[in-house]
Amino acid sequence: MKIVIFFRKHNDLDHGLPIVDHLVRNKKQYVEVYGVREDYKSCDKHLNYLKNKLSLKVNSFEHVYNSKMDSMIISAITRIKLLSELLPKNIIGTIISIFKHNIVRLLEYMASGPVKRFVSTLESDSVVLVDYGTESLYPFRYILKHCKQKNIRIIAYQHGYSVFTNRDPIKIKKSFLPKKLHSILFAKPPRKYYDKYLVGPYQKDNFFKGTTYKDFKQLSIVEEIGTPRFCTEWEDIFINNDKDICASKHNKISNSEDSINVVFFLSSSKFNLDQGLLYETIDELRNLKKVNLLIKPHPCSGVPSLIKDNIFNDNISNLSSSELIKWADLGIIFGSSMGFQMLEERVGLIFPTYLDKNSTIYEENNVAIVVDSLKEMIDFMVEYPSKNNMPNELTISNFRNKYIYNNMTYNEIMDAYCYFV
Repeated sequence: MKIVIFFRKHNDLDHGLPIVDHLVRNKKQYVEVYGVREDYKSCDKHLNYLKNKLSLKVNSFEHVYNSKMDSMIISAITRIKLLSELLPKNIIGTIISIFKHNIVRLLEYMASGPVKRFVSTLESDSVVLVDYGTESLYPFRYILKHCKQKNIRIIAYQHGYSVFTNRDPIKIKKSFLPKKLHSILFAKPPRKYYDKYLVGPYQKDNFFKGTTYKDFKQLSIVEEIGTPRFCTEWEDIFINNDKDICASKHNKISNSEDSINVVFFLSSSKFNLDQGLLYETIDELRNLKKVNLLIKPHPCSGVPSLIKDNIFNDNISNLSSSELIKWADLGIIFGSSMGFQMLEERVGLIFPTYLDKNSTIYEENNVAIVVDSLKEMIDFMVEYPSKNNMPNELTISNFRNKYIYNNMTYNEIMDAYCYFV
């Protein structure tokens, strides 16, 4: 049996690497690894682990399977998408956008040859692993299509954990066109789905019934297993043995005894974010003398447009999330699963409800310090540590056991992942 896994970005590697690790080290399986596009190439820590610990090379899918013509077509698609961001928000822009979507769809079809060549190398008992949410993206749409034609199993792993408990964390604008007509005009056929989805606990309700997968009805193919990325055992394997974890090398960090080290984890602005309030919050925090603030951009979404201001440059950090959490006294999050790791490190978790109006598992399970306004946020910082509402150890332990371990051991979680592979 041949096992192949695809990585695109940091989040994919974060959540897919524990699966590969268990398959190789514990199940003695060989895994063929491919990277798609360029983003994965900057994930040095993950790539070094694959190479040095697991003796696996990450092959560039495009380098292995693309012809020169394929690469030219993909380059043209990239340029078209970049230019389309400049389209005016009016009827003319809409008409041009319709043409753009159809041209891109045609070009992607013309560049589907590499996928055919890849799938032709697979036997019928092969398994392909990809991250979920890619069903409509190139080249995964064609990988899905051709694997289905050959009865090759294609399984999705999670590239993040959705912490939202409301089902509309993303407000989707309704088209003025009928749904079917909109799909035809914008070249969006009905989404096909992978054979199986391997995810963490409570994701059927909190993710697959939400706006991201709004037309998804096949809950029987979703397996809620666990979230190994945030298991203590995996953190000991991959994170805590790293001697280079040292946030003090950041030029903004002060080690004075009376300062509070605060890391602010940004999430995507698409999650109902009020960017104006985010700007005000960061500006107020950075001007508090006792607060030593570092901002961690989201690995996929980057920095929201309003925060791309020169006055925040010194606060935006390119250090890893793990380095920043090791350094921090307090962490501010909205919509980020990094709260799991903060709780493991006993970093105070602050949840500003006023930024996005979403609800999450953190405040609903009493593991976060909830602030409902910017004034409450500033008051808390001024009074800290005399005002410290950290949850007790039992509450944190029960929370992690429920949402990360799914009441299983680490080995049971990983064996379950490998069972479905």
